[in-house]
Amino acid sequence: MANDNTERKGDAPAFDRRLKDVRVACWRNESSEGRVWWHVTLSRSYRKGEEMHEAPGSLNGLPDIALAIAGLEAVKQFIEQQVTA
Repeated sequence: MANDNTERKGDAPAFDRRLKDVRVACWRNESSEGRVWWHVTLSRSYRKGEEMHEAPGSLNGLPDIALAIAGLEAVKQFIEQQVTA
């Protein structure tokens, strides 16, 4: 799968985990030379009026930090499994 380091609409992440309001997602990327790298995003959902939004890289205090740590540990384990497979 050859694509660049940007998320393209319609490309499903290889890993996607939501922990309450915190989401960790990961995409596998491969260069035309066969080099593989992983693009990981961290975001937080929030409601503004009736609409839901996502704030990339934004956390709301210690509870969100704990969820982010758990999500990042999960994506780390996922990538390690993919690399050793």
